[in-house]
Amino acid sequence: MYGEQQIKNKIFALTPEIGHSFWPTLNEIIPIAKENLYSNLVYAWGPGIIEDLPFPPTVKIDKKYLNPINDSLNIFVNNLNMDNPAFNAYAQIVNDNDSVINEIELTKIDSFTYSWLLNLENEEFYNLRIKQQGTDIPYNLYSKNSKITTAGPLVIENISITTDGLGWATIKPIIKNMGKVKEVKNVSISIVTKDSIIIESYPKNLLLYDIKAGAISNLDKVFTINYDINKFKDIFNLKFEISSNDIVYWIDSSETIITGNVNNEINQISFNLEQNYPNPFNPTTIINYSIPFSNMVKLSVYDLLGREVKILVNKYQSKGNYDVIFDASNFSSGIYIYKLVMGRFIMTKKMIFIK
Repeated sequence: MYGEQQIKNKIFALTPEIGHSFWPTLNEIIPIAKENLYSNLVYAWGPGIIEDLPFPPTVKIDKKYLNPINDSLNIFVNNLNMDNPAFNAYAQIVNDNDSVINEIELTKIDSFTYSWLLNLENEEFYNLRIKQQGTDIPYNLYSKNSKITTAGPLVIENISITTDGLGWATIKPIIKNMGKVKEVKNVSISIVTKDSIIIESYPKNLLLYDIKAGAISNLDKVFTINYDINKFKDIFNLKFEISSNDIVYWIDSSETIITGNVNNEINQISFNLEQNYPNPFNPTTIINYSIPFSNMVKLSVYDLLGREVKILVNKYQSKGNYDVIFDASNFSSGIYIYKLVMGRFIMTKKMIFIK
């Protein structure tokens, strides 16, 4: 008999004989009983377990790309079979060698939700899987893997557009791997825009092959789009999905303004920190910077001893160009360093304050 008897039905388990005597020794019985326990439970549950597995059918995550160290992943596991025998659920980060990099237990209510700061230091591709384990599940059950990555990100560096003025255009996206180390394999890109003026686009995706860290795609491949010339207002709202090995990890958007009908090339935003203006200055100066995708951004001022003396920006910002005014009225004359940090991307410059 197994477990609590007032609620559960009685379960009888069969232990096969081994060896020459009628009963095996105790140290042999326990492993055999464990080995056969789950199959006996399946027999007892009958067809119901097949229809009602203690297994999460839906695992959702809020993103595929994460910045190493400082990014978190929101996990949502829905429609778990709470009526089946007791179990615990764990989220695991697993590398390509099936080694568990990180594991955390999820809290069970009607569903599982968790915000997980992963602290993954390397640029790599990982699997996220949900493990279930419990007294009635002696052998671990695993959900289908979800893919995540800390490589890249891959972003739209540049778009070249040619229109004929008759409702047809060719679009050549240039992709940059913003990572520092990891080469991204089998890169492809798709247009998934819902812009109402775009009637159709083809091909479905462009294969750009491998892109090394810091490099750009350099293939002469284009999308062809058919657009409604009567609705066209010189703007294409484009959204791109960028994949590796046919799995979408990065999404980038672009609002492209067309100023003519031939060879309209639009330079996209890259990570950049410009020299302050004016320089030298007294007492204020303007600092311009650009970020290629939405992220936490910090812009700080340091003295020559490396001490942080002023935080100008410290917040989540969308892709775009920005400027900020630095007022040094309460500072001593001298040379200062200003530093822009966005994830792993860092730029610094010097400025001179003269009273």
